[in-house]
Amino acid sequence: MRVSDLCGKDFLIGTGPEMTIRAAAVRMTEEGVGCLIVIDRSGVLIGILTDRDIVVRAVAFGLDPDETRVADA
Repeated sequence: MRVSDLCGKDFLIGTGPEMTIRAAAVRMTEEGVGCLIVIDRSGVLIGILTDRDIVVRAVAFGLDPDETRVADA
């Protein structure tokens, strides 16, 4: 099932797994949300990235936010 089937295309605030966590954090800030749906190129849900994921899986380990990808967090 595609995410757009569940939510509609205008509702989705998402990212791809290759986006950097800094870019994802900026997107969260711009959209005023604490998580992003992670979708592959065909629009299939592969996960969710939360602001907490960024903190405890990247920042806490000193990972570079400009090099670390959403898939790594």
